[in-house]
Amino acid sequence: MKTMNWLAVAAIFCGGLLLYFSHMARDSANWTPVNLPFPGSGCEVKAMFHLMYGGRFQMEVESPFTDSEGKTPAVHMIDRPPVGCDLDLTISNEKGFKLSREIKEFHKGGEYYFGKVHLYFPADYINLPHGGDYIFELHGKSNPDIFSQNGAFICLTRFEPVGPELLYPLLEFLGYSLLMIVVVGMILADFRIHLRKRAG
Repeated sequence: MKTMNWLAVAAIFCGGLLLYFSHMARDSANWTPVNLPFPGSGCEVKAMFHLMYGGRFQMEVESPFTDSEGKTPAVHMIDRPPVGCDLDLTISNEKGFKLSREIKEFHKGGEYYFGKVHLYFPADYINLPHGGDYIFELHGKSNPDIFSQNGAFICLTRFEPVGPELLYPLLEFLGYSLLMIVVVGMILADFRIHLRKRAG
């Protein structure tokens, strides 16, 4: 009986741990931890963020369509040339990690037509080694015309190969399954005790 109790406790612990990890790993703050306005010349934006685990990220600038572009069918949307800029990026944490980078250009990467925004990306990815707390700092030293006129937001977005994200629903399923096994086991154990009492 003691063995069964310990197994139940272990199953509850493992199930809860799997549910916690799957929830935190899929949380939007773990996939797009930074959303800030694009800084103009002489301006700086700054944010603290927390990651469940490290990985590869990419800067992303979202700039809205003009009125004329919003009325243009998506298949006829004309690609824009690269946007020159002058940004100083710093990402650091208390463990000694520090990434410093100058960003001189964003290339057009596509558009989100339903949301009516253009998407721009720099050439290089950003690799953050592990989970934990980070500080994101971005200092602007120029005013790109298109971002100044139309407005823009800058995001830090996790860029992972397709496939690993399918693991999280599986972990969630396993977590709920373990908890369900414990519940069913407790019901069956109680039912067996009840039958023994009646037989006795």
